[in-house]
Amino acid sequence: MAKVRFHLARGANFKTWQVIDNGVVRYYDPDAVCLRMFGCRLKNRRRVADKIFAGEDKTVCAWIDCERVEVGDSSSLETRDNQNILSFNPKVVPYWVRDGECAENLDGMVFSEIISRGRRLIVI
Repeated sequence: MAKVRFHLARGANFKTWQVIDNGVVRYYDPDAVCLRMFGCRLKNRRRVADKIFAGEDKTVCAWIDCERVEVGDSSSLETRDNQNILSFNPKVVPYWVRDGECAENLDGMVFSEIISRGRRLIVI
């Protein structure tokens, strides 16, 4: 099982994708690679996200659990403008949502495949 999240801690890996797989931590530049995730579940520590939503400082509270992650060239996948884009920003809403929609809470939702395109997460 792999764990994927966007790394926002200051330092050398700021604003990179962090992939933890079998205890091995790797960081990827979102502009240089595309992550292809299979067997995905959106995870969120909701109490922590609610505190951030209420004004506390950001800390790690959301990630994607995946059965498998493949790393490829960012130009290797074609995407359409109207893809199903996922987002998580606990300063805006304390749960996973489809981009531009805050009504539906997607925490715990399972998807067979998600890809990263830059900082975006797209359901395939």
